[in-house]
Amino acid sequence: MVQQLNLPFPGDSIQAATFACRGLREINIGDGVKYIGECAFDNQELEKAVIPESVIEIGYQAFDFESPFIKQIEPEDGIRYIGKVAYCVADESLGEYTIKDGAISLADKLFAYTDISAVNLPASLEIIGNDAFN
Repeated sequence: MVQQLNLPFPGDSIQAATFACRGLREINIGDGVKYIGECAFDNQELEKAVIPESVIEIGYQAFDFESPFIKQIEPEDGIRYIGKVAYCVADESLGEYTIKDGAISLADKLFAYTDISAVNLPASLEIIGNDAFN
């Protein structure tokens, strides 16, 4: 069982479901990675992740929403951020959300399955993920 993974990754992306495995507790992704695919690290046991500032886009549930790593991220205005990416909704009951200044990307399906009434988007936003407002 692999518990720790250090990635001095040679490319700029980690493809979908690449490391979706049980038992992975800690990851350290090297600089230069820009894209993390859907379900890339999908497991509920991930406790710690070091993700470089170079990451600009993260696929749906690249990190399991129930993992300790995600749950320990303090939400801002009902959203949990991974770097510059608005990654997941922490409070689905708010209705209105404000994406913080400096965020450049909304993750795939960010507001899917929520009852949103309004979203305030910053000028810094460059990428809106697939089905972000599904």
